[in-house]
Amino acid sequence: MKKIFLFLLINLLFFFIVTPAEAHFPAKDGDMTVTLHVDPNDDPIPGKQAHLYFLFTDASNKFKLANCTCTVSVAEEGTSTHMQQQLNAYQSNKPSIWGASMPYTFPERNVYHIVLSGKPKKESEFEPFTVSWYFRVDTINPGLTQRRLGPSDIEVLLGAFGIGIIILVFIGLFIKKELSHEFQT
Repeated sequence: MKKIFLFLLINLLFFFIVTPAEAHFPAKDGDMTVTLHVDPNDDPIPGKQAHLYFLFTDASNKFKLANCTCTVSVAEEGTSTHMQQQLNAYQSNKPSIWGASMPYTFPERNVYHIVLSGKPKKESEFEPFTVSWYFRVDTINPGLTQRRLGPSDIEVLLGAFGIGIIILVFIGLFIKKELSHEFQT
């Protein structure tokens, strides 16, 4: 009975421990967390203008974009390809969570190092911060949906869930058989 319980516990832990997936890319330095989103859909097309959006979350609630001299640099293979001294506040007619944005054209498929540094315009308005991301631009056929080799994540998850249900049914049948056998003797 102990073996069955241990087997059941291990299977339940296997099926219910899930790592969270990120749709955007948070980076943290001290009290400041900055989330990066690259439009379109975190999958820009090389040679076409994309937009970098930044969401600022300050645990100390001292940060205001208007009081920040923010520098964004994008480097490809160690070469600075773009620098913008003052990050623009995001402006739109629609409500948005994004605090700042900047247009950028990734010249080619590659891994880019995006660095955002913020320094207060006046001393002690907030703690200076530097956050960075390594961002892969790898769209091969712009505008086309790529067919993956192998099953999708949903197919794997549903398959694992189905196998887990089948295992639980067999364990239940085994336990029922054992209990009915104990009552008969």
